[in-house]
Amino acid sequence: MRTREKQFRHYGICQEQVQELLILAKAEENQELLQKAAENSCAWLSEYLIRSLSSGIGYEQMYKQTYIPATKADFYAYRRKTLAAFNTLLLDAEEPHKT
Repeated sequence: MRTREKQFRHYGICQEQVQELLILAKAEENQELLQKAAENSCAWLSEYLIRSLSSGIGYEQMYKQTYIPATKADFYAYRRKTLAAFNTLLLDAEEPHKT
């Protein structure tokens, strides 16, 4: 399935988790994980994905301020993919280290 067609359910994430992830993405202590997730999801769009997720600014508002090298549909598809990757990184960080 193409990235553009994937919804949160395809990543195994429910709406309640999405809301929690959006809050966690704005937290200063999670910025490194957010950056890693965005770069892994779409390196050439990561700057815009990070800005959107960490500040809550949407595509339309950001596009008024600067050119975004993606369509609205692609931007939000990679934003979903980034949140899914961010979720995975958060879960990995929470697991106790096995010795």
